[in-house]
Amino acid sequence: MSDCGTTVGRQSPAALLQGGDTPSSAVRLACIHHAGGAASAYAAWSKAMPDTVALYRVQLPGREGRFSEPFEECLVNAADAVAQALHRVDGNKPLVLFGHSMGAVIAFHAARRLATLRDFRLRALVVSGCVAASRIEAQVARRGALHTLDDRALARAVAAYGGLPSFVTESPELMEVFMPIFRADFRLVDTYAYRAAPPLDVPVHAFYGDRDEQADLEDVLAWGVETTAGFRSTRFEGGHFFLRDQAEAVHGALCRELESARQIALMPCIDKCADASAQLS
Repeated sequence: MSDCGTTVGRQSPAALLQGGDTPSSAVRLACIHHAGGAASAYAAWSKAMPDTVALYRVQLPGREGRFSEPFEECLVNAADAVAQALHRVDGNKPLVLFGHSMGAVIAFHAARRLATLRDFRLRALVVSGCVAASRIEAQVARRGALHTLDDRALARAVAAYGGLPSFVTESPELMEVFMPIFRADFRLVDTYAYRAAPPLDVPVHAFYGDRDEQADLEDVLAWGVETTAGFRSTRFEGGHFFLRDQAEAVHGALCRELESARQIALMPCIDKCADASAQLS
């Protein structure tokens, strides 16, 4: 249940999720973008993934095709909306949730919500470029609230993250478009309040950049307390947006996670077939 009001449900599932299944898809990957980002951050991933993977890209309101819609005001509500939209998709295929930076925390809370729903085949959570949810408030306290900065200071903070190319940061017109998106998304993180809950019963895999100043390794490894089904971490070369510079390596690691999810999903069928064979012998 959300901790910040009752705005859940105002978002259209059709608008929230881009992409979908194909006749050959056997496993689903749902990706949630970073602060200031959009679903287009994962547009190229469709070509990088095998045909057996159905890619769903989450599009939060206030950007790209949802530019005219009001921004979400609560991170947990955003996660609940994502969970509800995914639950409306036919649940007969295993799902892996992936989120980068702010998207990792949204993915985590979406996983918490999906864990309460029966017969939903969530198989893994992959959190990328983000400290554990339990460490967010301490991180915000150390760096200060970014959403309250004036435009010039906020632009410098965004540049430090490496979230925008130079042709955007050097254009006043483009920055006028992007600054409200960053401010709204940083507000989601700055006002986030962690609440302890029973750990997930699906594996959690943390991706991190070895030069990411926004995600200290000790705080990244703290994701491990959020699961009883196994935790591991993978280091990539790079800063906060290592997934751009190390795209091939990131895609490879995700494909291995997806294949594992697909094999786990097949286990009941394999066990059933083995039992039937034993009875016939």
